[in-house]
Amino acid sequence: MKKIRLLAVYAAIPLFGLMFSGCIEDLKLPEIQSVRASGVELDPTLASGMDMFEGEILDISGKFTVTPAGATNLTASYSSSDASVAVVSAVGVISALVEGVATISIMVDTKLESFTLTVRAIPVDYVEFDADLKDGQLLGRGQTLNLANKVTITPSNATDKTMHFASSDENVATVSTAGVVTAITEGVTTISVTVGGKTDSFVLTVTRSVTLSISSVTIPVTATNRIWDKIDVLPAPLDLKNKNVNFTSSNTTVATVDEHGVIWGKAAGTATITVADKTDPNVKATLPVTVVTVNYYPRRPQEATGTTLWTMTSTPVGTTLTGPFDGVWGTTNADVAANFLSIPRSNVSATNPMEFVVDMKVSQVVNVFKIIHRSGPNTNRLVRFFGFDRIEGSSNGTTFTLIDTMVEVADAQSPLITAISETVFENSTAYRYIKFRAETPAFCFIHGMANYPGISQLLDDNRNPSTVYNSGNIQNHTDNQGGSNQIQELYLGRIQ
Repeated sequence: MKKIRLLAVYAAIPLFGLMFSGCIEDLKLPEIQSVRASGVELDPTLASGMDMFEGEILDISGKFTVTPAGATNLTASYSSSDASVAVVSAVGVISALVEGVATISIMVDTKLESFTLTVRAIPVDYVEFDADLKDGQLLGRGQTLNLANKVTITPSNATDKTMHFASSDENVATVSTAGVVTAITEGVTTISVTVGGKTDSFVLTVTRSVTLSISSVTIPVTATNRIWDKIDVLPAPLDLKNKNVNFTSSNTTVATVDEHGVIWGKAAGTATITVADKTDPNVKATLPVTVVTVNYYPRRPQEATGTTLWTMTSTPVGTTLTGPFDGVWGTTNADVAANFLSIPRSNVSATNPMEFVVDMKVSQVVNVFKIIHRSGPNTNRLVRFFGFDRIEGSSNGTTFTLIDTMVEVADAQSPLITAISETVFENSTAYRYIKFRAETPAFCFIHGMANYPGISQLLDDNRNPSTVYNSGNIQNHTDNQGGSNQIQELYLGRIQ
């Protein structure tokens, strides 16, 4: 029996397979029907037209609706009627290019909808001149001022940033289309700039003037003092060797002045030096000059009976400290070994000054000093002091009192035949010790003090305008900062 049942089961399997196979063949799935788009409806933000600024982008891929809701083909394509005004990417991103109008179309299936896109220029919000112009600007006759880089336009990506310049009085000053102002004659005018309908302006005053940075000068008899670097003129010359001025003295028996602004003391008394514009003598400045007799104190026994040789100390320690008082000097380098020598100076500063102290052995009022520079004919300016930051006095050699500051060595930068500088300063108190302190290299050591305000090397050794040292260019003078300072003779005295 068990065997018969097993055979019956096996016999039934083929028949069941045939029956199942027949059922599969008789099973059929329903067909999926496509639904065509009947329309494209734009969002209200597009339907009424769209404005964009140049350079903007906008994604419109989600800003329309396809009808009916069951439409099966939703793939959209985009186009622009003017690709020079705006372009649309395949995914619906508009890029606004330039000012103009274009029609943007959206097609889904066979249905097309479009809207008008207006691309507008980016407007100028405001325009303004640099702050340094807004408080008023001063130019001298003939000077120019370039405004092209002195205007700020907001926003920086404004479409039209063309600047239109104007002068309210072109008799006073003109301004070119490129923004270059040219001062014509004395007066006042308003300079304006207009960009994209926005305007800003400043007041320009045109003048011609000659002024002096000092109110008076005192010089010893036979001494000199050059005032060229104290003269300020408008318009400021590009080359300070030519300030276009003449010099005259009201009393040539007391003081004379040459074409380089060097005043020579001839006799005790007073005179007025006039500095006048060459083209308009009415534009001028005057300088009262007092020429004084000086009593220089004896420094050694040969100069006065009973005196003791002055002594000197210095920091850093100098050589031949008695050399400046030995009375030996000449117009050559014969006395080099007897020069006061102090080195180095390249690292001089307020915390590391160079200074020397003269002990006159007795207290005396000192308000003038005379330096006979090394090399007599002024062929070696590299070893000169051109100024002292401080001059101080003391009665005990320990406690010092300030006498004067920023004392420029008179005419140290001019090529004088005898190479002698005589400098007057303010003091009416008697001291035994006089200290000279140098801590600002640019003032005390640089040849011609080229980078000190108002100071420039102007003349060569023959008293002609220098072609080597142009005014104010410190790069021409860096080699003068690292050497030594040497003095052949030093005198201290009092104005009579």
